[in-house]
Amino acid sequence: MELKPCPKCQSKPKLCANSYHRKTSYGYVCSNPKCVLSFACVGYSDQEEALDDWNKKVEWEELLQSWSERLHPCDCGGKAKLVFEQYGRAKFWFVRCDDCQKLLTPSESIDAIIESWNRRNASGINL
Repeated sequence: MELKPCPKCQSKPKLCANSYHRKTSYGYVCSNPKCVLSFACVGYSDQEEALDDWNKKVEWEELLQSWSERLHPCDCGGKAKLVFEQYGRAKFWFVRCDDCQKLLTPSESIDAIIESWNRRNASGINL
């Protein structure tokens, strides 16, 4: 399986291996230290699982970029982007402006967060 480049900066990913109690876990991060994907890799018991996870992150980021096309620009004129976070079983959608970094309060629904961003932005309410 081919390792895809970082979806944020197109840098080559690097393999991280951590050993703890005679067990090694593997994961991939972006090799660019300034990239947001350059830290916090998920550990897997083998390199193939780690590679598969990295490629899924790339595909997921491509989907987020595509879905972000539905968002109106920020009131500052910047490009708004969808962000997805998962904490255990809890899943949250956010909208963040690339320029001014405004962040909309999270929602558990992608449609609800898009509607909320577009409605609040269109009405001139400061996010």
